[in-house]
Amino acid sequence: MRWLVLVGSVVALAAGCGRDACPEPASAPPPPALRPTFLAETLAIETVDDAAAALLGKGIRLPASRLETFSTADDGQATFQVALVVGDAPRASANRRLLSIAVPLRAGQPRAVPQIDVLVAVDARGRVTIDAGERGGPDRFHRDDLVVAVDER
Repeated sequence: MRWLVLVGSVVALAAGCGRDACPEPASAPPPPALRPTFLAETLAIETVDDAAAALLGKGIRLPASRLETFSTADDGQATFQVALVVGDAPRASANRRLLSIAVPLRAGQPRAVPQIDVLVAVDARGRVTIDAGERGGPDRFHRDDLVVAVDER
């Protein structure tokens, strides 16, 4: 018969089991390895003429991020529309819209002069962070509460 006696913070094993006669207690198994996750659908930005410019492609291993620089199509644009879509269709309107924001621009700039940096990052659980703003401009947009589907393989 074996029994444990607790004395303060020391545990003694008794009833015929000496220090060397008993095996060490098994340690807890290590936590299971995290399985890699992959983006289930493409993340893209809507550009001119309803095109979907892919930022992070379907099947990319997560976590992943991408910084892309865009510019304006018209002279004197006051804002730059960032529309983030999810899906694999070449047309933005055929994909699911995840987010649409207007990034303010400095006034009076000719087309193709403003440089708008858009950073999209997705963590291993599918949480999307987006940061967008005109390079050198006063205002930036940040959001990190969006979620997309992920695959485990």
